[in-house]
Amino acid sequence: MLATLGKRSLAAIALLSLIAIVASGQQNPSDWKKVKKKVRAPVVVITKSGQSFDGNLLEATDESLKVRVQDQTQEVKKDDVAEVRIKKKGGGRKAAWIGGLAAAGFGIGAAIGKAANPYDDSGWGPFGPWIGGAIGAAGGALTGAVVADKRAKIVGEETIYKAP
Repeated sequence: MLATLGKRSLAAIALLSLIAIVASGQQNPSDWKKVKKKVRAPVVVITKSGQSFDGNLLEATDESLKVRVQDQTQEVKKDDVAEVRIKKKGGGRKAAWIGGLAAAGFGIGAAIGKAANPYDDSGWGPFGPWIGGAIGAAGGALTGAVVADKRAKIVGEETIYKAP
C-alpha cells in the first residue's frame, strides 16, 4: 500500500513539474518588447488592413517599426500592426557541421601535435597530440558554426507579436 502511494505521489509530482515547465514556456504574443529585440532579423509584418511586408527589421520603437523590403524601407505604425512573425532558420544541420568539423579539426590537430616533435619528452611530451587535437577541435567547431549559419535556410515562422 505504501509503495503504491509513493509511486502515485511521484507520478503526481512529475506531472505537476511538466505542467509548470510547459506553462513557463508559453509566451505572451502581445508583448511589443520582443519586436524591439529582433532588430536586423528577417520578419514578416502583417498590418490590420491585410498588407504584408517580408524583409529585415531595421528599427522598432514604441510608436512604429521599419522593415527593409528589397530596396525600400517601409514604416508601419504600431497601431496598424496586426502581427509580427520572425523567420526561423533551420538548425538541424548546424550540429552536424559543428560536430563534423570539430572531429576533423581534432584529427588534424592531433596529427600536427604528434608530428611537431614525436620524441620530445619535455614540454608537451605525450600530451602533444591531445593538446593539438583540442585546439583543432575548437577551431573546427567555430568554423562549423560559421558555415552552418551561412548555409541555414528559412524553415518556418514564429509569431512574436499579435495585436491585442
